[in-house]
Amino acid sequence: MRGPAADLVTLLKQTTLRRKTEREVKLQNDQLTSILSATPLGIFQMRNAAIAWVNHPLAALLGTSESALLGKPVKTLFKSEEEFGQVCRDLQIHRDPLGNGFAESEIVTAGGGYVACTLQARLIDPLDAKKGGTVVVTDISERKKMRDALKESEASTAT
Repeated sequence: MRGPAADLVTLLKQTTLRRKTEREVKLQNDQLTSILSATPLGIFQMRNAAIAWVNHPLAALLGTSESALLGKPVKTLFKSEEEFGQVCRDLQIHRDPLGNGFAESEIVTAGGGYVACTLQARLIDPLDAKKGGTVVVTDISERKKMRDALKESEASTAT
């Protein structure tokens, strides 16, 4: 049988190890958050069809704060339920070899406007979207304006 002193030593060692591990995990999380906020891409994580985490570039793109987006249903980022459903279908259909889904859409800004973007989604479990995943949002509004201007120019030249 072990004595109370040995139990206390074991408990102290376990507590010290747990605190060290917690500090290391916090440092890693802070580093990842810093990296993800430094990218020009908008990124959010979703769980149970709600926004669980968002980086600053996405909040800035949408003209709101990160905290204002947390907990909101993902479908509120889109013009309508139909648009949200179409994006979900596109993400399931258009996949790269790594399993990332791709879609193009417009997302709603805080001011009521829209931003053309591509969405790249990586689900934790492709068979169960409720488990969540990570979505990368790329602003393509300038590219879309140039594409539309080119089409308009070609159409006016053809007539």
